[in-house]
Amino acid sequence: VIGTAADDVSHDLGGTGAHTDVLVRDPYDTLLEHAPDALLVIEHGQRQFRIVNAAAARLLHFTRDELLRLGPDDVNDPADSVRVPEVRAAIAGHGWWRGEWRLRRKDG
Repeated sequence: VIGTAADDVSHDLGGTGAHTDVLVRDPYDTLLEHAPDALLVIEHGQRQFRIVNAAAARLLHFTRDELLRLGPDDVNDPADSVRVPEVRAAIAGHGWWRGEWRLRRKDG
């Protein structure tokens, strides 16, 4: 996981002792959100997407909320299932995998 989506931070307003809670965006949020490529992130051992960006939602014709309720098995092209062991081995060896993968859009 790169970071949390947002952190609640309490700030003293000008030394008055009064505090207010503000929402501080993680700097990676902007990077992920505006990336031109679709990003779909799962956490090790989980079968559901944890992070999806706007490009992924546009590409697959799902809303972001819909994608966050789905996982790889819901959008993977069955023809690519033979590559899963290769990807798992790369992640186990390097901690990451980067490449192209065929996906199914919401309309099939």
